[in-house]
Amino acid sequence: MHKTTILLSAVLLCVVFTNARAQWVQMAKLGGGIFSNGVFTEKDGYLFIGITLGGGVFRSSDSGTTWIAVNSGLTNTHIWALAVNGNNLFAGTDSIAFLSTDNGGMWAPLNSGWVRYTGINTMLVNGAALFVGIYYGGVFRSTDTGRSWIPLNSGLTDTNVTALAVVGSNLFAGTGSYYGNGGGVFLSTDTGKSWTTANSGLTNTNVLALAADGRNIFTGTLGGGVFRSTDTGNMWTAVNSGLTDLTINALLISGTNLFAGTGSGVFLSTNSGDTWSSVSTGLPAGTNIMALLVYSGYIFAGSNDGYVYRRPLSEMVAVRYAQNPQRPQNLVDLHVDRNNNLRYSLAEAATVSLKVYDMRGRVIHSSIPGRQSAGTYFQPLSTGRLSAGTYIVDFTTGDFRMQRLFAIM
Repeated sequence: MHKTTILLSAVLLCVVFTNARAQWVQMAKLGGGIFSNGVFTEKDGYLFIGITLGGGVFRSSDSGTTWIAVNSGLTNTHIWALAVNGNNLFAGTDSIAFLSTDNGGMWAPLNSGWVRYTGINTMLVNGAALFVGIYYGGVFRSTDTGRSWIPLNSGLTDTNVTALAVVGSNLFAGTGSYYGNGGGVFLSTDTGKSWTTANSGLTNTNVLALAADGRNIFTGTLGGGVFRSTDTGNMWTAVNSGLTDLTINALLISGTNLFAGTGSGVFLSTNSGDTWSSVSTGLPAGTNIMALLVYSGYIFAGSNDGYVYRRPLSEMVAVRYAQNPQRPQNLVDLHVDRNNNLRYSLAEAATVSLKVYDMRGRVIHSSIPGRQSAGTYFQPLSTGRLSAGTYIVDFTTGDFRMQRLFAIM
């Protein structure tokens, strides 16, 4: 089948602007509330959300417009985490985990290796391994689809694991609590067999969220805002300029954009946390955002009172901006043609680099053409290997950076 590339949006300005009608839209009220940042996931064209306060799992086939409950076999409907590995959909509850192989049509309980603990805070899939962070039970790992579990707590001095993230061969565990103090961030370089603290510069060790983009790892804390490490957790730096709410419930990376869910809505950084701006238009004042996901060209947010909100991602991230505003605005002309090539024209010589991200922030294509003279150039985007969906082109020429959304149909 022939694939068609469509450029969705581009804003050729050196500032970010918003349409007066651009805002979040309330899509549904699902159950009692959402109190975990890992309850959104996607699989096989479906969007899933787990409701913490007894609502179970809901599924949408139309990008969040309508939802149906998919709880058959789910004997515990207090959902704290969802994860996908191949054909397997996992749900973590405040007691055990469940598995569905038919997109939530039927659930089966999994063997629990943490029976003396109260339940699951977070889940992470890395290759064939499924990791779970347990409420005051530490980290457990399964490599056989949840049939058996191994505890991984050597050196983990705080066992209330609230978040997990992986960067290469490094596994990170965030620990903390809304009701007490946390032990900060722990690092394992041997898939969880042993842990060491990684808290240098982390002045708030009550960690609620983690996110990583391959170069940076970000920590969201209770009352301390966001911290960033550029050296695999050896040192952390607070990055909170413009962030007016420092309780960070959720972090989400999409391309080069970093979103934070807070007690006062959603904030966005387009420069790895150096500066933040509120992108909460349309959310009720004081909306406590607990979970975030990018899916099908939208960003979704779940609140602690059980509401699901949606907003087109292009309203917030399809922008061009200049690090040096004195440079001419017509330095670059950029578009994706019908043959899936990135076509760009340089008004003057520049050093060029580009990346293509999927909507979950994973790098799909990377190229560094290097120093190029003024002129017009074509760069294949390798779209023949891409499935249907929405992608972000991140194009850099020295002082200028441009992002554009395009879709493979």
